[in-house]
Amino acid sequence: MNWLDVFLAAMATWRLTLMVINENGPYMIFSKFRTWAGVSVNIETGELNTPTNLSKLITCSFCLSFWVGIGFMEIFFLAPSWLFQTIALPFVLSAITILLGDGGLDE
Repeated sequence: MNWLDVFLAAMATWRLTLMVINENGPYMIFSKFRTWAGVSVNIETGELNTPTNLSKLITCSFCLSFWVGIGFMEIFFLAPSWLFQTIALPFVLSAITILLGDGGLDE
């Protein structure tokens, strides 16, 4: 494992973690997953309700990033390098785009 692989895994882990915690995802997949796990929002206060251990896990970036990172490392060690790069690269490119800014696309 070289530094490029570590960078790819770190950026992909960061991006996927934020997607699961904060975004709806395509076809609302992340939103549906959070609901299935028991995450809900108190309409009056705006606070998250996390009654289950799984709901607590997927709303904590420190907790979730650890497990997502393990997933990417398993892919790295068990799959050919081209497969790891194919899976990680879209997340990495998205993360870099976010870090560099959206270039005024929201305006």
